[in-house]
Amino acid sequence: MDQRLAPSRAAGMLQLAARPRTPLELMDVLRSSSVILAHRLHACIAAYALGIPHVGFGWDQKVASFFRSVGREGYFADGPATTPTHVAFLLARAAESGIDEATQAAGLAAATDAVRMLADRLQASATMTGEPMSSGRLRQNNHAKMATRK
Repeated sequence: MDQRLAPSRAAGMLQLAARPRTPLELMDVLRSSSVILAHRLHACIAAYALGIPHVGFGWDQKVASFFRSVGREGYFADGPATTPTHVAFLLARAAESGIDEATQAAGLAAATDAVRMLADRLQASATMTGEPMSSGRLRQNNHAKMATRK
């Protein structure tokens, strides 16, 4: 552990979770948190899916895109304003405001529908050709169909 964190841990201001060994343990760690600060896309997605307020760090366009897609761009820390004070402010604001349940439910429903559609297309492809279609091949087919429509 970084020794710079020791004073915060000693004062009870920071708790570090044990490293999870399985996805279920990871979900348990996330569920035990009142607010999450993450720079990895999947940690932000998991926090959102569980309804846990979160703040994301900017390092990858995918993370920024996710925050925009769920209407939480105000909780994305990126650029020169990303100071420790600003991050602390965002964490406090995220914990206080929570996640809008209606927006979250709509986003999760849309994601579920998209995954079902992908599964249906893969199944239909396997049925027609007798072999499963990879997601890469499905993407190529979709791009080819879109190109012929132009």
